[in-house]
This record gives sequence, C-alpha cells and structure tokens, in this order.
Amino acid sequence: MKKSTRRTFYGLAALLLSLPPLAAAHETTQADLLALIQQDFRQVHKELKWMNPAKSAKGLPQGYYASQRGPNFKTVVGTKDDFVARRSVFEIECSGLSSGCGDWAGVFARRLSAHVRKENIMFVDSAMLAAFSLIDHSAGHAVVAVRLGSSGRWILADPTAKKILSTNWNPAAKTFKSFGFTFWIGYRGSFEDAPQRNGREDLGAFYARTLEDAAKNGKRTLDNAIPRLELVVDDRDAGLRQFKSKVEGYYEQIRREYGVVPERSVRVRLERMSPSFVKPLSYFRDGEGDIYVAAHGPNGPDLRVLLPPHSDLGLEKFASIEMGVLSYHPRKAVRRR
Repeated sequence: MKKSTRRTFYGLAALLLSLPPLAAAHETTQADLLALIQQDFRQVHKELKWMNPAKSAKGLPQGYYASQRGPNFKTVVGTKDDFVARRSVFEIECSGLSSGCGDWAGVFARRLSAHVRKENIMFVDSAMLAAFSLIDHSAGHAVVAVRLGSSGRWILADPTAKKILSTNWNPAAKTFKSFGFTFWIGYRGSFEDAPQRNGREDLGAFYARTLEDAAKNGKRTLDNAIPRLELVVDDRDAGLRQFKSKVEGYYEQIRREYGVVPERSVRVRLERMSPSFVKPLSYFRDGEGDIYVAAHGPNGPDLRVLLPPHSDLGLEKFASIEMGVLSYHPRKAVRRR
C-alpha cells in the first residue's frame, strides 16, 4: 500500500472508530447483551493471535514480531515485552497480534462500542494477589465491564478467557477472580485514558501502586487470597533444599513489607522429572518448560509439582509454581500467558 493511500486509510478508519453507535431500536435485554458479548469474544480471537515467545513472525528470529507503534504508525520489530501496554487499540488491530490481556480487553471494548454506548463500557485493570506478585510487581489482569442499559446492572467479561465472570457485578468491587486467581482492581475507566496502557505510567509501577492499596485497604483479602506453599523436598537434592529456603524467605519478605500472613497453607511435594515420568492431566506452562501439577495421595502433601530436570530455581520459577498451584484443576490444562 502506498504511503498516501495508507494515510487515507488510517484517517478514514480513525474517523469511523470515533463515531457513536447507532441508537438501539429497543431496550437491550440481558440475553441480547450476553449474546453480543459472546459474539465479540469469538470475533476478537479470530482477528488477533498471541505473541508467543516460543514462536516468531515469518522471517524474524524466535520470539520477535513486527507491529505498528507510535503516532506515525511506524512498524517496529521487537519481542512481546516491547509491545505490552505500549500500543493503541488501532495499532493492536492493525498488527493482528495480542501481547496480553490488556490488548484483548482493549480491542474487545472497542468492538463492543459498536453495540453499546461508550459510557456503559468500563476497562478494568488490576494486579494479581500472589506472593511473587507482591515481590516483583509483574502480574495483573485486564477485563471489561458492560452496563445493561437503564437497569444499572453490570456484566463483567474476560475477553482473554472468553468467559463471563459475573452477570451482576458491583462496579465498586475491589476484587474479581479469573483463571483461579484473585485480582485487586487499580483502574476503572476507558482503555484510552488508562495511564498504565498509554505510556504515561509504567505497568510495573501501576501494579506496585495497586498492591500498596490492597495492603492498605484489603489486608484480610490478601491474607485469604495468598496461601503459604510449604514445600516438601528430597533432602539429598541440594538445589531443592536451597530453593525451599529461598521460598521461606519470600514469605518473610511479604510479611515484612506488606504485613501479609497467609491464613491457609498448601503442602507441595517438589520433584524433578525423571526420564520415565508419566505426564499428569494438569500442567502449567512457564518460559522454561512445562511444570506438571498433580494431586497427591490422601496421606501425603496436597499436591505434587514436577519440574524440568535442570530448572533455574529462583523467583521466576517460584512464580510458575505458585500460579500452577493456585490455578490447579485436575481435569484441564492451565497455561501461563
């Protein structure tokens, strides 16, 4: 496409996206709205594909993608991290690639605005309530709330999971749950005005600020949402022994910095995979390889976690273990995005 033609296309597309939705001929019912939400779930996932660090765009090194970014829609080549929370909805749509939950939610909200007035759509951003998240401020989730016309009832939708989280959501709620995790809400508003999504605030800084609010105003929620993982390891494995000591230090750190004292604990037997191990039904994917989570016997620890033989045992691995345990379900695989 020639530059002049491209500029005309972008200008026309921007104009069309700015137009308000047509007035509804009748009052939208909850069934109508739920059907529209499911329709847009399917459409968004048809239009966008994940930026998978294990793959790449054609002709680029592993983990690298090309996407429009910036006021001049310049094509930038980079890894997934180069695009997280740095693109407008229009740039995300032009690339056809999603770098994470914020991209899914932003594009979904834009599509929904064709059927629902913008004031009835709320972009909701949050930080994950987990021990590792309190330490490195690296995890959160974005969803979209939709108000049902004049009824005042809100529906909470998760475009990443393609799931309705609630059909009677309280817009003043401090938390929501998705993928088995609890998230503390730090922003409600439009995607375009979210400082952590348009470059005015670093996403990690947003998570840190949100978690500070959770510690100040939701101490009991934190204590309840974050279990203490009590690791059971083979004492002959020096690496696992050292890792167990590190994990105990992580819990001491969140107690010291946030006052978090978990109300419950989960006993987890940590093992390294043997060449002959049998893959269990549930697994959890991290950057290094698959972590396998399985139920343990009735007289042993609550769960059994199998690690790749040569794992780098640090905070990142602890994050994968904690997320795997929190999201554990014996009948389906749970993958880290």
